[in-house]
Amino acid sequence: MPYIIVIDKNGNIKEMNIKEYKENELFKKANFKSSEGFLLQTTWDVLLDNKNYHISMYGKTNGKAGQENKYEFPPPIDSVLFFGGCVLTNMDKKGSILDLRVSEWRSIYDKLMGGFEDIDENEDEDEDEDDTDIHSGIKLTKEGYICDNFIVDDEEIDYDNLSLDEEEEDEIEKKINISKTKVKKNFKKNITNKKNINFENETDSETENILDFQSELCEEEYV
Repeated sequence: MPYIIVIDKNGNIKEMNIKEYKENELFKKANFKSSEGFLLQTTWDVLLDNKNYHISMYGKTNGKAGQENKYEFPPPIDSVLFFGGCVLTNMDKKGSILDLRVSEWRSIYDKLMGGFEDIDENEDEDEDEDDTDIHSGIKLTKEGYICDNFIVDDEEIDYDNLSLDEEEEDEIEKKINISKTKVKKNFKKNITNKKNINFENETDSETENILDFQSELCEEEYV
């Protein structure tokens, strides 16, 4: 008793064991009440693992809305819309029915569709190669950053030989002068506040400490 494959309208695949093969009664295996329109749609001749397969596909191309078969068949019927269940059989050269199991059909299907798995693996390998080419030959800092105009390793900067143009020097000098002016104003303010301190209840040592503090402020250099 040979095995055939039935694909229902939802795209589910199942094996079916039949007692006797009759081509004109295959519509019953697909749950149709009538054989009208249930015809041979295409055949695939496939050599797989040193074994020849002659797969025939039977189905209907006419039907009611909502009864469309959701399974995606290989070329040349990949763009054809079928209705209801479909049947797959395997024959030899003499026309005798042979077994067709689900595991065999899945392998045949992959080959007919161009081998999806092989394509995906090749794409992954190409992506890895592209990543290697992009990053090869690029100099990195010790922190792992790419050396470019935005991130520079501190050890690579030669501060002794840095040069500024006149505009940059003038700008820096202005900022330094502004800073000096602010320091002087704050210093004078502090001295004025300290002159208003009542020293009558203070000890001589405390007075000396305040004067020493003033002396240190006066002698400090501001650059």
